Amino acid sequence: KIIAIDELGGEEDSSALRKASACGCGLLATVHGKGIEDLWEKEGLSWIVRDKLFSRYIVMEKKDGTPVIKLIYQKELKPCYVS
Repeated sequence: KIIAIDELGGEEDSSALRKASACGCGLLATVHGKGIEDLWEKEGLSWIVRDKLFSRYIVMEKKDGTPVIKLIYQKELKPCYVS
């Protein structure tokens, strides 16, 4: 019912994600980067934000070695939480 994908990369991952998104199950994915802007620059992944694939986009960072949420964007890429 939910497919989790860790560390999306290039075209092969992008193709698999497109197929999974069409099957009606929920998706959870991670991508390494500095922020949501990095998705626009990663080959084969800009469609994720352009087509508003996810209902939330969470940007995390490490503080004192502990992962914390920095920003949460809504589907329309408007921030709904800023730490």
